[in-house]
Amino acid sequence: MQSIIDDSTASSLSYNNVKFWVVDIDREPFENDESFNQRVKTIKKFIEKKIGKYHMGKNTEIVIEEFPSKNGLHLITRPFDVKYFTDNFEKETGLPV
Repeated sequence: MQSIIDDSTASSLSYNNVKFWVVDIDREPFENDESFNQRVKTIKKFIEKKIGKYHMGKNTEIVIEEFPSKNGLHLITRPFDVKYFTDNFEKETGLPV
């Protein structure tokens, strides 16, 4: 996961003062489609289950949409606990952040 748009940029993606984030997932060099799709699925599941519903106690969808990007995929999300993600994703999944 390369970046999350900060609050100053995210306002351009706001609707009625609701903030959205863009999570940029870039394809690794020489990564095949199956491996990339599995990594995206793991990231989405971690954000939804570990952070969204469990850690933040929300029953709402955190990952709203996904769009192809030049180098991979963009996830459109509601704000979530990025610190929890960066501190725990690699430990729990074995995948790099």
